[in-house]
Amino acid sequence: MLGLSSRSDLASPEALAANLRRAAALHCPASPTTLVRAVIRSLRDLVPDLEAISEQAQQILEAMTAYGDLLETRDVSGADLSQRPNLVYAAPPAFVMRDNGSALLLGIAADRVAALPDDLEPLVRFANHTRRLPASIADLRDRLRDYGLLDLSHAAWLKCPTAEPAEALIARLDRQLEACQPLATGIDGLTVIDPSKPVTYYRGRWIDKIELTGKFVGRRPQVYGADLWVYVELKDGRPQRFIDLPLAKSRFRGCDEAWHIQAAIDAIQGVSQHFQRRTSDDDFVTMDFFSPLPMWAVRRLDAIGERVPPTHCLLSYRIPRGEADEECAFLHRHLWMIDSTGTASKD
Repeated sequence: MLGLSSRSDLASPEALAANLRRAAALHCPASPTTLVRAVIRSLRDLVPDLEAISEQAQQILEAMTAYGDLLETRDVSGADLSQRPNLVYAAPPAFVMRDNGSALLLGIAADRVAALPDDLEPLVRFANHTRRLPASIADLRDRLRDYGLLDLSHAAWLKCPTAEPAEALIARLDRQLEACQPLATGIDGLTVIDPSKPVTYYRGRWIDKIELTGKFVGRRPQVYGADLWVYVELKDGRPQRFIDLPLAKSRFRGCDEAWHIQAAIDAIQGVSQHFQRRTSDDDFVTMDFFSPLPMWAVRRLDAIGERVPPTHCLLSYRIPRGEADEECAFLHRHLWMIDSTGTASKD
């Protein structure tokens, strides 16, 4: 039913992703919570730990949104922006061709599990939340086009921002912040990332007892839905001005902009976020990350590698050894990250 082998573990990432795609086909547009609940209901009495599966399903849903199976936007039906919940939509079936001739499958068909010809469906390779077709299939691009799938260019799929110095990004943001009206009152429930905290422990960087001065990435509560991301100016811990993220007319999610901004702040302060490479005897390298990555960076890693369980870090990817140097250069160019392989790093 889900496009996987009947022997697949119902709690595996591949099975949960397939189940979420089916839920999206039935319920979208819907809130992320609605899709996760639909999947959990279908697994009741079939898996031992529903609470753990629910958390895993939420993580996979976020990964599917970053990958391009789902599109996230804010509901425009409410009058008050702060009360509009985020909704996810099923992206139309599409594919992205790799240089090696394989194809990444994206999107969700509303009337079936996979928008593919019957002879191609058994050839789909599932890896976590991703789906791929091998390069060995003759005329693959033409066949997918003929079947109605959208042919997305690699650049259009990644939707990567233009590389620029960290100082340029922050200067542009500061100009927008200075144009905002000063606050007459504080912001109840505000939390911010303290740049003085180690970049190797993301959760430990968040503080709520604020006595800082400067400009910071933070979050503020709203009446409905998840907390909003903000770029906020503080003086002795008291908010002076703030901008909600994402910025007006932005094509990125609030969290993506926030993580991009924080990477710039860290780089300017001389404590650039970093990653480590772990090699083995095979042809692959594992890259360990200690800070969240924006959607466009995750998409790129999904295209060439496979997400693996992290060890003493936030996120890990197993990628071909031959791709590692190019990915390191990309991360340094767009997120000012450094490769700390060989240096001590504690979680």
